[in-house]
Amino acid sequence: MIPVDNSGAGDACFNFALEVTNAFNNIVTNNPQYVFTDDTLITNYQTNVLKNADYSTYWDYAIADNNHLKNDDETYQAGAFLKICNSCFNYVALSGRLIAVDDCLLHYIHSGKKKPHNMTPQSFYTHFQKALCAVNLLDLCYEKELYDAEAKIIFFDSFLKEHIVDYVHHSQCNFDNETLHDLKNFFQGHYDTNPPKKTDCPSNH
Repeated sequence: MIPVDNSGAGDACFNFALEVTNAFNNIVTNNPQYVFTDDTLITNYQTNVLKNADYSTYWDYAIADNNHLKNDDETYQAGAFLKICNSCFNYVALSGRLIAVDDCLLHYIHSGKKKPHNMTPQSFYTHFQKALCAVNLLDLCYEKELYDAEAKIIFFDSFLKEHIVDYVHHSQCNFDNETLHDLKNFFQGHYDTNPPKKTDCPSNH
């Protein structure tokens, strides 16, 4: 199902843009049984998705930026929809400002920030996955690309030092073979067994 725009602003608009962009990407790339032309996708996107005024404006910007993808008969070339959709998402993330938003996000991810003390590993995992999805959609100018192996190391290193040591010494844990989801489950078990107290002072924050 395609998410419905709730006409939110700020974070709500960004979250909606990320969700709807991924939903359309999934339709286009993972459902070969559906045969949609790019013109059909663009028309349906404009008709059924764009209700937020800012979001609609950003879509118009994206259409204009990708006008070169039109054929002589005014139809769109194959692949035009996803390029326009991703351009629109970049505009939403930028909020109209001329900054390299993906570089900012990647710089933040690379900066060694730790999981907030009272945030559950499940919640942190959800936020981290959202950031990874955004990184894959946003335009990158300066920062180096983030690969899956590096993302796993960054996620792992964001947890408490003593929990990381427990993981390393655990006989059934094998970092190379585990996914982000596996790591999240391990640290969530720690959190559930010994939830943090307000008076706790983490050693790596």
